[in-house]
Amino acid sequence: MKTKLLFFLQKMEKKEQKHFFEYVRSPFFNKNKKLLSLLAFLENYAPEYKSGELTAEKAYQSVYGTEDFNELRLNNLTSDLMQLLYDFFAYREYEKQPAQKIYWTGKALLRRDLPEQMKSVFRRFDNVRKKTVTKDAISIMHEVNYHDLKDEWTISGGKRGYSQSLIRKRELLEEYSFLRQLEIACDTVSRNAAIQANYNTTFIKEVINQYESDTKRWSSQPAILIYYTTLKMLMEPKAADHYQALKKLLQDHPEIFNKDELRTIYNFALNFCVRQINSGFVDYYEEVLTLYKILLDYRIIYKNGYLSQWTFTNICTAGIRLERYDWTTSFIRDYQDDLPPSHRTNVVNYNLAALYYAQKNWDKALQLLQTVIFTDAYYQTAAKTIQLKIYYENKELEAFLSLIDSFDKFIQRNRQLSAYQKKSNRNFISFAAKLSKIRESQYTRSKKICFENLDKLLEKIKETHPIANKNWLLTQAEKMKRC
Repeated sequence: MKTKLLFFLQKMEKKEQKHFFEYVRSPFFNKNKKLLSLLAFLENYAPEYKSGELTAEKAYQSVYGTEDFNELRLNNLTSDLMQLLYDFFAYREYEKQPAQKIYWTGKALLRRDLPEQMKSVFRRFDNVRKKTVTKDAISIMHEVNYHDLKDEWTISGGKRGYSQSLIRKRELLEEYSFLRQLEIACDTVSRNAAIQANYNTTFIKEVINQYESDTKRWSSQPAILIYYTTLKMLMEPKAADHYQALKKLLQDHPEIFNKDELRTIYNFALNFCVRQINSGFVDYYEEVLTLYKILLDYRIIYKNGYLSQWTFTNICTAGIRLERYDWTTSFIRDYQDDLPPSHRTNVVNYNLAALYYAQKNWDKALQLLQTVIFTDAYYQTAAKTIQLKIYYENKELEAFLSLIDSFDKFIQRNRQLSAYQKKSNRNFISFAAKLSKIRESQYTRSKKICFENLDKLLEKIKETHPIANKNWLLTQAEKMKRC
């Protein structure tokens, strides 16, 4: 039985599944008894839902008894249960927002012409506001809602007095709107740089002009100042002062954003560093590792309690490039249990292989790469790259030439890789093959001819874009020149 419902349930933690079952059994949320029967059947297979006994026919029988199987009828019932799951997700998110609950309580009281009850609502709202340390867009909107209630309460019952909340509500909405525009501007510039999305950016000039027309007001609000600085950093990648300013602002105001938003802003900073590295400023690997250490220490980088396989690999890569081999070894050992169980073995083995390669422990690296299960084009490409480098550096010509051929065919045929990734990797394969050919020709040609061919190849490598592992190719070519 393969349904979207089962896929979603498998993604949920055991505790959340239990809460969903309780939600469906509540007569307030569900009055359909057939859904209860279907739920009781599914619950027998929780929390994995992978038993061979979990079939559509048995699910139907649990609800409709001996009636002939009707797939459409079961699909409709499953769809109804899926809709309850969507409602459950929304309800859970609503439960996490006490300010929103209080706001709608106040709105309900005012609609029922019960303004005398509003004092207790504002007391509860004030308590929530005192406990709120974030100053992000969501917090600003809660303030808008607070003053919206105050304003409506002030004029309720025919009163027409002066309302300071009306003015404050307008000011806060201005701040909210401007902050959201800055967020969108940052995302737009970042995506255009990362994936050549070609989003229209004409609105960004207006956003910058709005900030610079009232710098005193906007710079006094840390959230707006942080996003403005982020935008400047993304738009002016050669101006490192914006990056340094952003880093200091994040250190000075760690509490004003929730973890999800902080992760997004730190990712903007990481993307800036990666662009610097790709431009030849390899010192930025130090910055990358520093940022990741902050994200780890405060658990900002975690999603649903786990480190993603890509984050884990990026951290290992930074450690390896900086030759912090002991630190990288400790990181893999200490943080491997924070990886999702489904990816854990693969990710650990691949990164250990990359570490062993960097330490020139090639036998161990090749041994571990044989254990990596290639479910993703990234790992297959990265693993083949390490293998190719080892065969080249170890002068295993037959294995090298065989891999060159199979690697190139894999890149051509793979549908997961983008056109850019294909071109970049095929250029690497081509130049690696040419380097090997020149090295082998040293035994049959004069040194002068070999050096001339090598100089031409070096120039071509420098001029060609994109090339994966460009620095490795240049290093190997320079090594050959020194021999």
